Amino acid sequence: MSETVLYRLWMIPGAAALLAAGIFFLRLDEENLSKFEPLPRNRVFGMISGWFALIWCIPHAEAVAPGFLLPFLWPLALIVPVVSFFCLDYMTARAVGGLLIILAYEALHRAFDLALPLAGVVAVLSWLLGACGIWISGIPYHLRDAIRLAARKPVMRFLFGLSLIVCGLVFLVSGIFEI
Repeated sequence: MSETVLYRLWMIPGAAALLAAGIFFLRLDEENLSKFEPLPRNRVFGMISGWFALIWCIPHAEAVAPGFLLPFLWPLALIVPVVSFFCLDYMTARAVGGLLIILAYEALHRAFDLALPLAGVVAVLSWLLGACGIWISGIPYHLRDAIRLAARKPVMRFLFGLSLIVCGLVFLVSGIFEI
């Protein structure tokens, strides 16, 4: 598969998810806070998101895993989210953090691999997105706190939503037009 196809394969759905998250933050308010506040702890959505994140990581893990672990990567990617369903709290927050990290890595790698003119902008946004993913994965209840903050303070709602939308639009334009 060509690098261009891979870049589009990761960037367009990732950009769509960032745009959806931006719209989600812009629509938060005090009235619907009770509906969305438990989202970072949702185990079913976290398990499904965890499957996407781990399956997306398998090609990267194959490059660095010792040979004796290679046959176990796919089974582990399928089993770990199910076991985590029973053992972890804040499943969705952890999965979202992992997805942000892998999206940032893919965006950064492919932008420079394809020598895109917009690679510098994509790089800065990727570093920020990756840092947010590490932060959310490391302290998952902060995603819940960010949802609370955005619901209670219109300035933060606008800042979070607009940041995600701008990042999503840059990734979308970069993914479609390869600029």
